[in-house]
Amino acid sequence: MLSTAISLITLCSAYLKFNPDFVSRTNQTLRSNAEYKTFKQKLDHFDPQSTTTFDQRYVINTLYYKNSHTLILDISGESVMPANAASSGFVNVLAEQFEAVAVSLEHRYYGKSHPFAALTTDNLKYLSSQQALADLATFVDFLRAGELKSHNIKHIIVTGGSYAGAMSAWFRTMYPHITFASIASSGPVLAQMDFPEYDQAISEAIDAKCRAAVQAATKEVEAAVVADYEKERETLKCTQLSNKVDYLYVVADAVSYAIQYNQDDGPAKKQTIKLLCDTLDDESIPTLKERMNKFVGTIFEYLETDCFDFSSSRERLSSDVVSETQSSRQWMYQVCTEFGYFQVAPAENSLRSALIDSQYHLDLCKAIFGKELVPDIEGINRRYGGLDVKGNNIIFSNGEKDPWKMLSILNASLATRTSTAGTSNGGHVVPEDGRVERQKWGVFVIKDGSHCVDLHTPAPSDSQPLKNVRRYEIEMLKDWLAQNVVPVGFKFTDPVVLASVVTIGVMVVAFIAIVIVLGATY
Repeated sequence: MLSTAISLITLCSAYLKFNPDFVSRTNQTLRSNAEYKTFKQKLDHFDPQSTTTFDQRYVINTLYYKNSHTLILDISGESVMPANAASSGFVNVLAEQFEAVAVSLEHRYYGKSHPFAALTTDNLKYLSSQQALADLATFVDFLRAGELKSHNIKHIIVTGGSYAGAMSAWFRTMYPHITFASIASSGPVLAQMDFPEYDQAISEAIDAKCRAAVQAATKEVEAAVVADYEKERETLKCTQLSNKVDYLYVVADAVSYAIQYNQDDGPAKKQTIKLLCDTLDDESIPTLKERMNKFVGTIFEYLETDCFDFSSSRERLSSDVVSETQSSRQWMYQVCTEFGYFQVAPAENSLRSALIDSQYHLDLCKAIFGKELVPDIEGINRRYGGLDVKGNNIIFSNGEKDPWKMLSILNASLATRTSTAGTSNGGHVVPEDGRVERQKWGVFVIKDGSHCVDLHTPAPSDSQPLKNVRRYEIEMLKDWLAQNVVPVGFKFTDPVVLASVVTIGVMVVAFIAIVIVLGATY
């Protein structure tokens, strides 16, 4: 799906769905009265002569801080940053556990952190992961020199989910002098042009009966669209979509959403795999095509959206209007210029239409941005390391049912399934060469877990594997901190300081006494 490729996160740092535009509508109740703040961010970090700046938003949570000299830096990804980003979810848990300050920085070009008044193709040229990582480094300097100067921050733990999860790992490796540790949840650290593994992972996440039903239903929908698209698009009220493959992508996105964000232990509306399979098995509906349409329509209802807003269509993404809640165009630009992640139909047993191929994605990029764009796959992987990430104190966590795990770091000993379909060497599975221990990594695949599940707000209904991984993450961070105690100054009233002073005093007095005695003797 392009919506999921086109927008990876949600339910991770700032996301609730793979299309970030839905966050503001589906997550309104989560927004607190936390105060947005802004600072002047440099537009181009790599031009020393550039003095242009823009207002970048951030939020800060000091509720739990108790002289720990620790900062939790939450990376906001490709969507609007909620006002409670630093005071909710697992970030809030970490702040409490480590008695730390928590902050979250809104990604440039998203939410209200826009350098320009329009999202024209030319104006988007400063939108990149490299510029965004430099934003984080500049932001840390800003905090240390100003708002948190008295906190004397020594340890910075970075967190992020999905694209922001990859950013979390990259920030740790690119700026090791600034950071101490990283949690990279569902982070696709490998850039890849075509991503057939996504569909293969989706396929593995459902049983054989449901898989066969999805494949058959997809073929029926495709045949109907090819035969009479004008009629078929009326079914889901998709009349604004002129391109038939864009429509087929909507159907593929709905299936992908059901797998990627399924929560078996959640409320009925979150048990989306059950919804998908039960609907396709409903014999009261005559054809599989009609059952698929019923399922997609139900997803629209659950998300309080419609076909156009759910889509990654050229009509929708060609608009260059800046909006706090619209972010698919920006993410599509990053996909088209940096990462690829093109979700294409695998050669065999595809759950999506075979018409969704690499050329479709490249044509879509050109149609949206008005010129040929090709993702810089080699450059991204060369810069950040791809699957050969180098850096210590990094936790890589992935949900077993999350297809994005296929571009992340996995550990064969912890995964129930470690399919390496579509990869030449299975490089995303950590080899048994001591690398995990040598680089001080935590590598977890959460059984039955979904996208960024460990970053959600903990709940009593959470599965035991999920609870275990969160506990492991906290224990690992505490262990790493214990091994890297950094002097941060002292207070005279501290017990250790008082004991040291008394000890030194006794030694000085004893030395003077000895000198006096010796002097008297001689």
